[in-house]
Amino acid sequence: MNRILLIFCWCFSNLLFSQTNEEIASVYMKRAEKSFKEKDTYQAIMSYNKVLKYIDINTSSDISVPKFGMVLFAKANKYSEAKACSKDYFRLVSDKTTDEYLNMLELYVDIVDKLEDQVIDSTQVKEPANDVDNSNHYNFDNIVKSIKKKKKQNP
Repeated sequence: MNRILLIFCWCFSNLLFSQTNEEIASVYMKRAEKSFKEKDTYQAIMSYNKVLKYIDINTSSDISVPKFGMVLFAKANKYSEAKACSKDYFRLVSDKTTDEYLNMLELYVDIVDKLEDQVIDSTQVKEPANDVDNSNHYNFDNIVKSIKKKKKQNP
């Protein structure tokens, strides 16, 4: 009888004092938000990545996680990661008439613009300088062609 009581107490205490992955993720989320407010972007990203270890963003219905990730990565100039978070945010958002939604949509457009700017910067081809002052000129025809080519490859 004592063994049964002991086993029951042990099982009950494990259930009572165990933490769920969501609870652990919420602690890391609070740390990430605190670091972000303190302008410690590196620590905020580290804590945010730990949040993602404890929750499955694809099955979670918590919209605050991808929203925060979108803002965090955009602020850190990590636009590919911000765009990935935005996909989760827009998948989860239900009311598309709120100011929050419109602000996030505006942030998304900024993220896409920054990603396109990065593509343009990486595809610019320098022409040999023939001017007297030896300044660099960009061949804009080649830039436009390469952008159109990339858009055709990645619709």
